[in-house]
Amino acid sequence: MILYIEQKHLQESQCCQLEQRVCELTRAQEALLVEKGETINHLSRSLEESQRQCQQLMSSTASQETIGLKLQLSTTRQEKDELSKKVHTLTVRNRKRNKRQKVRMMDEKERTLKTEEEEKEQWMKYFEIFNPEEERNESEGRKSRRREKRWGVENALKMKQGKQLVWTNKLELIRAAGEAVFYLNNFYSSITKANSPRTYLALSPGGLEISALSYHNASQRLLREYGQDATNLLSQLSKQEDLSKQIGNLSKENRNLCEQLGQSGSEISKLTTQLEDVRKEKEALEMENEQLKERIHELVGRLDDEKVSTIEQYNKEYFKFHDEALARVRQEKYEQAEAQVIDLR
Repeated sequence: MILYIEQKHLQESQCCQLEQRVCELTRAQEALLVEKGETINHLSRSLEESQRQCQQLMSSTASQETIGLKLQLSTTRQEKDELSKKVHTLTVRNRKRNKRQKVRMMDEKERTLKTEEEEKEQWMKYFEIFNPEEERNESEGRKSRRREKRWGVENALKMKQGKQLVWTNKLELIRAAGEAVFYLNNFYSSITKANSPRTYLALSPGGLEISALSYHNASQRLLREYGQDATNLLSQLSKQEDLSKQIGNLSKENRNLCEQLGQSGSEISKLTTQLEDVRKEKEALEMENEQLKERIHELVGRLDDEKVSTIEQYNKEYFKFHDEALARVRQEKYEQAEAQVIDLR
């Protein structure tokens, strides 16, 4: 009986130890859950803060800079289009002027050749140079007069050739000028109207030199004007190059911003993956917590069942022991009473 009571005490002490251990495990589990909850909250706060910072950066820097870049790109593209249109119009105008000038030059050459041939034939017919038989039969005086007339015609033709040479030099200067052809056309038209070929015949060599100098001065003036136009065109081209460089720099800045956005997106994706991992860990911990709670409930149920069974067993043993003790006491009392009865007899 004493051994049985000691076993029961041992079982009760073991049950108490198990209860204490279960309490410690529950406290440790609760502490772990609290710690994990704090870590999850900290990670979620840090993730929200990083997302907010990323959104602020994206909304502030990217939007403003992209809008500014778009505006600058639009303005630079408009300026580039305007410059390209101007260059195209200038080139088309220059080509048209060159074509018109070439046509005029060809017409002038044909006209001058025709006038030279006609004048030569007229002069030759007028002075009857192509009749050597008459020249043989003529006297010396008529021959000398004929030679003088021939010499005059030759001088007139030489002056005509000199004028034509000046004319060709003038046309070469016109071709070299390029952009100033329109002004030269007006100048040449005024010169050709004011000075016909017959007036050049009457001019002296000094007058011919003066006209050549006037042509040279006009060509120099037009060359200076063409140089100014060329410098303006070069300045416009340099501006266009600067604009293209600015466009390249803006495109580089845009690429850098896109790279920064990609990096921020990669960081956000990393944070989201970390958040998913934390959520998975949280779910695993919650599952472990549920399993531990179920085990604790099972252990508590087992302990309660064991307590009830031990108490019932104790009660049974106690009642049995009590009944046996009563029976033994009754037996002893009965024996004592019988002994007293025997003694009294």
